[in-house]
Amino acid sequence: AEVRDFIWGMHALARDLAPQVAAKLDLRGVKRLLDLGGGPGTYAIYFALAHPELRATVFDLPGPIKIARENIARYRLSGRIDTLTGNFLKDDIGQGYDFIWISHILHSHDESQCRLIIDKAIQALEPGGALAIQDFYLNDDGCSPPGAAMFSVHMLAVTPKGRSYKHREVAQWLADKGLTAAAHIQSSPDASILVAKKQ
Repeated sequence: AEVRDFIWGMHALARDLAPQVAAKLDLRGVKRLLDLGGGPGTYAIYFALAHPELRATVFDLPGPIKIARENIARYRLSGRIDTLTGNFLKDDIGQGYDFIWISHILHSHDESQCRLIIDKAIQALEPGGALAIQDFYLNDDGCSPPGAAMFSVHMLAVTPKGRSYKHREVAQWLADKGLTAAAHIQSSPDASILVAKKQ
């Protein structure tokens, strides 16, 4: 019951932001999108609503995926959004995507896990595909914006090694794997998105 309440709470938080994010991302021509660790599928839903030609897959653990399926059905998108159950640190996440969306996942993991998640996403991307990672990124000073800094303290308290990462730090991880220079897009006062393309 706690997991269910948490996942539906995540939908409530993302529901207002997701349409704004969809408008800021260039999803023209995207045919297959993966929402990795997508929880209730909110972003996949709003991406699909904004782009009728887009088909999406939501990947997450069994509990969140059960809720995602309910949510997708609510929006009458079951024909265009499917689900894949698994642990993205251990299991296959699929192949052949031309856009992968990762939202508020990195802050729960240590650097080695974050790099693993990014590596798996890159391997699942088609050449020319894009990887977009939204999170509570810190600026170069490591203590702003305030919301991201406070969230980092929270992650240090409630996860084994999670924290907020600097956006330049994550952008460098992407560059290390050969992706194009990451664009940095503000999505809310405390969150932003890095978008880079696979060559």
